[in-house]
Amino acid sequence: MTIISEEISLEIMKKLKFLYGDGAEETYKELGILLNKFGEVVNDGIRNERDNINNYEKFTRKDVILNCYADSIKGEGINPLEDIKYFFSNFLKNLIRGLHILPFYEWDTDRGFSVLNYYEIDSRNGTWEQFSSLNETFEILMVDCVLNHASIDNPIVQKSLTGHSDYKDFVINYEYAKKPSEQDLMKITRARPSPVLTQYYLVNDGKRLKATFNRPQMGGFSKTGWVWTTFSRPNNEDGTVATRQVDLNFNNPKLLLEIVNIIFSYISKGASWIRLDAIGYLWKKIGTNCLHLPETHVVIELLAEIFSMVTTKNIVLISEVNEPQEQALQYLGPKSVKKSDLIYLFTHYPLAVHAILTGTAKYYSKWLPSLKEANGRLFISVLGTHDGMGMKPIGKWLPEDEKEKLQKILVEKHGALPNYSKLPGGKQIIYELCSTPWNFINPENSELPSEVQIDRYLAIFGLGLMLKGVPSIYINGLLGIPNYKGKLDENRSINRQILNKQEIISSLTDKKTKMHQIFEKMKKLINIRQREECFDLKGQFEVLNLNESVVSVLLSSYTQKNKIIALVNTSSLPKKVKVDNSLLNSGELIIKDLVSGKEYEKLKTDNSIEITLNPYQICWLQ
Repeated sequence: MTIISEEISLEIMKKLKFLYGDGAEETYKELGILLNKFGEVVNDGIRNERDNINNYEKFTRKDVILNCYADSIKGEGINPLEDIKYFFSNFLKNLIRGLHILPFYEWDTDRGFSVLNYYEIDSRNGTWEQFSSLNETFEILMVDCVLNHASIDNPIVQKSLTGHSDYKDFVINYEYAKKPSEQDLMKITRARPSPVLTQYYLVNDGKRLKATFNRPQMGGFSKTGWVWTTFSRPNNEDGTVATRQVDLNFNNPKLLLEIVNIIFSYISKGASWIRLDAIGYLWKKIGTNCLHLPETHVVIELLAEIFSMVTTKNIVLISEVNEPQEQALQYLGPKSVKKSDLIYLFTHYPLAVHAILTGTAKYYSKWLPSLKEANGRLFISVLGTHDGMGMKPIGKWLPEDEKEKLQKILVEKHGALPNYSKLPGGKQIIYELCSTPWNFINPENSELPSEVQIDRYLAIFGLGLMLKGVPSIYINGLLGIPNYKGKLDENRSINRQILNKQEIISSLTDKKTKMHQIFEKMKKLINIRQREECFDLKGQFEVLNLNESVVSVLLSSYTQKNKIIALVNTSSLPKKVKVDNSLLNSGELIIKDLVSGKEYEKLKTDNSIEITLNPYQICWLQ
């Protein structure tokens, strides 16, 4: 029987009382029973000794994460999970340490993020045994816990809405006549432009009572009401309801225990990094904006305490908060509080895209020092994503006219598709722009030579790989995939296509293809990052501001003995920079660009080196 240590017990009880008041003691007892169920991964209620290690020791410069779906690359006659292993073994070995496998459970919409069953793999993807075997290939196996919402057809949601006593209040629903006031609903920050409450109906299909969003045409319904749907959608063209995702109710401690059970089940099957999807919307309270509420932060702290007891591996909790950086940083918490191990750094990507498309590095360079506000806590550097590119994380770092310019270029010239959300009060804004990473940088009809398009594209990764975080690269970005041209069920699908395994292999092995050239150059950048101590996550960095069009950063190893000056020309024109050689702690007369291999000789007049950077050139000087 698992006995929780006094230290952890006190922390857990404190957080349970904050969340559930008088229900805390009963919840604590139920948690103990649940921990016994997973005794093979829980260390008698004491913390994993690695849990007290500084984050800098948990993560290294060699950690690079590949972000893909189970069936992102699909062959004929072979299970998609086996295709992932094949792709890694033949192309990514000794390069990518971790796999973030996007939702592979049974699902109905949003490419997996509307989960039909948390406990079952979509049979089209494979089996749990094949999932577990990925640990033989990847050192890090990361999964999504889609804990804010589930499909209306998920058993948890169905049982709650149809009155199953064990699932009472697992979702937030209201009787038809007791809908909250419009005044209160207008206070809520909306992730989508559609209403936060969706009408549902209870119907008897002859076999059982079922909840549905579509009003029955025949036979009527026994009850109707409203249910909370943060990620609601506009209706389909034929008038049917497109919304599928129903929010779960963490005000109910039994729902919390269900989610803990789900996460433990993933861990028992080999997952070690847990991405908490859409975590900012977790806790709802009428009368507030229902975003980043104190209870949400306490739930994360509670999960951190619970999963610190896992001894089979180092469990990493990652908060996905697609919001302005200052709000996202709150999910790391102070060093004295156990919370998320990592957060997603979304701000880099739109600022980097802006720099390349406008040819000015001043906004990106002005933003970079703000990363020191993390105070040693770490993040995942987003170098492209399966979702759209978030606009909200830009926050204060771009003037409004520059932000509008970026959106205009991407929508009108690059074919990006906008998704919208609403602020409290009802103002509609662009929430994200959907495109593949390649087409964010290069429009489909670009007249630039292929080699310039590739250099321009790689500049984004040159910027991202110098950040002191864990890089996450979406598979479409790694391969330079263009926008999907088929029929889209939603805007995000433009960047979520299934790639043909044989076509990918053929392109990667043909030196003449764009994909091969991108992939080989990307590998070189990653290999340099993994090799050089200056990219250590516990190292330091200083922005040099050598040229308004050139991002210039001094990277130092933890010991300060090794230094690199990282330069990225964001302009379509050659740019001259003068580099102070003394910054490198080197008495050498010649310094070398680690990327191109080119050597530069120190000027005789002073201790500096003059360099002319080609358009979009990445130059890492040592």
